[in-house]
Amino acid sequence: MKITTRPPGYGTTPGLPVRLSSIAASRFFLNALVTEAGLHIVYHRLESVSYETILDHYETMDAAGHYRDIYISIYHDANEWIPPEGFLFDPFVIHSAEPTDGDDASPGLEPGLVADPGFMYCDWGPEVAKREADRANGFSLQQFMDESFGVTLRVGNFPFPLLERWLENHPLVSDGEITDILATVRARNPSNGNWSSPA
Repeated sequence: MKITTRPPGYGTTPGLPVRLSSIAASRFFLNALVTEAGLHIVYHRLESVSYETILDHYETMDAAGHYRDIYISIYHDANEWIPPEGFLFDPFVIHSAEPTDGDDASPGLEPGLVADPGFMYCDWGPEVAKREADRANGFSLQQFMDESFGVTLRVGNFPFPLLERWLENHPLVSDGEITDILATVRARNPSNGNWSSPA
C-alpha cells in the first residue's frame, strides 16, 4: 500500500515536521531510519521548539559522522510513516514490531499498513561488505554501527555518551577498542550548517 509522496524538506525543517502520534512512535520511527546511503544513526532530542505548534527537535549523527536535524510533531491522531528528506527506512526494523493498538508500549505500523517500498533502503550488500572489509583495516564507528538508536531526551556532549554505552554492549567490540573507535568521531561544528564530517 503506497502512502504518499514526500515534499522537499520534509522532517528536516520546522515548517514540515514529521507527523506522529506519540513519543513512543517517535522512538520507533527514529530507530527505523537509515540515511539514503544505508548508514545507521544515533539520535537525541535536542530541544522542544515552538513553530505553529510544539515540535521535538532531534539531532542525529550517522555512522560516517554526518550530523542532521529532524523535527517531529507528536500531537496527531495518526502516524505518517514517511522518512525525512535524506533518510529511508530499514525494512527489517519498520516491519518488525507488533502493530500498534493505540498503546504507547507497542509502537509500530498500524494494522493493515505497509510502508511505501520507495521509502525502504534495500541495497544492504555493499554496506555489509564494506563494513566487513573495514574491520580488517583499523577501527571506525562505521564498521560497527549496525543499528539506529538513541534517546528521547537531551544528552550532553552528544553523541559520545550514547556511543560509548552502545559500544560497551556491542558483541564485536572489546573494551580496549572503544577508545580507538570514539577517537574517530568528531563533535558537531555549529558553523557548518546541518552536515559536518569527521576530519
